[in-house]
Amino acid sequence: EYYGRAVAFDPGNPQLLERATLANLSLGDIPHAVALADQLSEQGFSSQIGHMAQIAELSRTENYDDLIERIEGRTAIGPLVDGLVAAWSEPGRGDMSAALIEFDKVAEENGLAAFAAYHRAMALASVGDFEGAEAIFETGNAGSMQLTRRAVMARSEILSQIDRQDDAVAMIDEGFPPPRDPALEEMRQALIEGESLPFTYVNNARDGIAEVFYTLAGALSNEANDDFTLLYSRIAEYLRPDHVGAILLSANLLENLGQHDLAVAAYK
Repeated sequence: EYYGRAVAFDPGNPQLLERATLANLSLGDIPHAVALADQLSEQGFSSQIGHMAQIAELSRTENYDDLIERIEGRTAIGPLVDGLVAAWSEPGRGDMSAALIEFDKVAEENGLAAFAAYHRAMALASVGDFEGAEAIFETGNAGSMQLTRRAVMARSEILSQIDRQDDAVAMIDEGFPPPRDPALEEMRQALIEGESLPFTYVNNARDGIAEVFYTLAGALSNEANDDFTLLYSRIAEYLRPDHVGAILLSANLLENLGQHDLAVAAYK
């Protein structure tokens, strides 16, 4: 509220514009954040926070040509986000082969191989190559990322698509012994009954980019400040409003920050 008032009085102040962009991203009001970020760009200022808002909007509108142009022009966010967003933009343009090349480029960066492997597996599964996706998980190249609840559930759907329900059940039992949450228990029971579960975790390129921001938020939650991590989870929510993991993470971060009214709203 106060940054909004300040910007109204001094619309040419880049520091105020950037802080107002940050505040609106934190609130989950991405359209307002984008409008402020555009003002920054029009005034010739480069801001990582502003780029985050603009990348989020281009992703939501599935403007993949402009996304790639921004990343190639080095006006995006950072090596990991840029690389993964570029990779997911390629299937958005109908070129899965180019996407795999981009994932390989990310894997070559120091410390980023696990992120690249995880998203490559998700991309393959999103186009129905479940054998290829499972081959990546079997190598363990996705590291600790494939041990999360979300990854285990996604991989269980993949395994069910290639008639390996028993392996999926064993994986759930190993990673999540009882008592389990209702969704995991329901999935486990369906697998025991031999059901072939549809792959629901990434349905298209926009979902894939949402997953980029969510996986980054998960990684940052152990390292960065909660207010910075919140930006990533909010963008994941914006790109995929049914992303329960992102919503819960935002709520938890808001709770940690003492923003209890916003946390309650997120939980609701």
